[in-house]
Amino acid sequence: MRLAITARRLLGSAVAFAVVGCAAVAVAAPGSGTGIAAGRTARSTAAGTPSPAPDVITWSVRPADAAGPDGRAWVEQTLSPGESVTEHLAIHSYATEPVTFTMRAADGYLTDTGRFTIVDSDQASTDAGAWIKVQETVDVQPGATAIVPFTLTVPQGARPGDHAAGIAAALTSAGNGGVGVESRVGFRVLVTVPGEAAAALEISQLRIQYSPSWNPLKPGTLVTTYRVTNRGHVRLQANLRVIVRAPGSVDPKVVVMPELLPGGSRTIRSTVSGVWPWGRADVSVEATPLARAGVDIGAEQADARASAWLVPWPQLLWLAMVLLVIVSIRGGRRRQHRRWAGRLDQARAEGRAQALAEVTPPPEPVA
Repeated sequence: MRLAITARRLLGSAVAFAVVGCAAVAVAAPGSGTGIAAGRTARSTAAGTPSPAPDVITWSVRPADAAGPDGRAWVEQTLSPGESVTEHLAIHSYATEPVTFTMRAADGYLTDTGRFTIVDSDQASTDAGAWIKVQETVDVQPGATAIVPFTLTVPQGARPGDHAAGIAAALTSAGNGGVGVESRVGFRVLVTVPGEAAAALEISQLRIQYSPSWNPLKPGTLVTTYRVTNRGHVRLQANLRVIVRAPGSVDPKVVVMPELLPGGSRTIRSTVSGVWPWGRADVSVEATPLARAGVDIGAEQADARASAWLVPWPQLLWLAMVLLVIVSIRGGRRRQHRRWAGRLDQARAEGRAQALAEVTPPPEPVA
């Protein structure tokens, strides 16, 4: 499926990947916005060893205009190849001494838990992270806010679709063993390039696991795990539907998968209760792509299927126990019957012997 992206700002459901940072300990900055990571770094001595009582450095990073923070949580632009725009960010330091921050701009991605982050500093950016130009360092005075401009330029030949990057203010500290630890705090930058862009989802690694109830009178739970990958070039959500065809399975439930960036993937776990282990279970997973406003965009539905035989181990175990009890009871009855039959036969033999002794005359003595 290919989508025509026009030159307009598209709605998004993203949040800033971090807006507040803290050095040495995690201290929330006053009035901080929604974030996912706080930078933690300890001041070190000249010898490179962390000081016994490191200063606490807390800072925040937000989108801004030339006058200061403008209330946005992230930056989103729609630019054609060759177009450029100047944006701003605001770094506010809550430290009690001047701090020099290193500016970082890099490609962004969503982790498997849905958290937005950027690639490591030693990894080269090949997408929107390489389109951002910002000064290398920024000096911020205690309690002050620095407004930093940065330029976003879409190169010629950029593919149509969505591109994600992040921009951050970073501090580096000495970690254990003298290893440098970089703490980055910033927000995401989303760029949409107009044009015909593909929209496609893929489902893979579908696995089935059955968890029985050890109460033989209760059904078990079927757990399915699978991975959804965005193979297109636009950000997508999806309606996910897991259909289980097995004795006792319930109607499928539809859940909305959080947004996936182009090339991103996420492992999904779904639980279906009330499934009896009587034979084969057929599982199918369907993913219907949605636009960012929650509207079906008409892209092809992705699906995957898997089957598994559900063995009723608890029921078989209880059946074996019942049979064992029955066999044991019947065996005990047989042994008891044989004992009584043996005693009866012995009593009959003794009775016959006694009767013969009473009717048989004693032998006459020999002269």
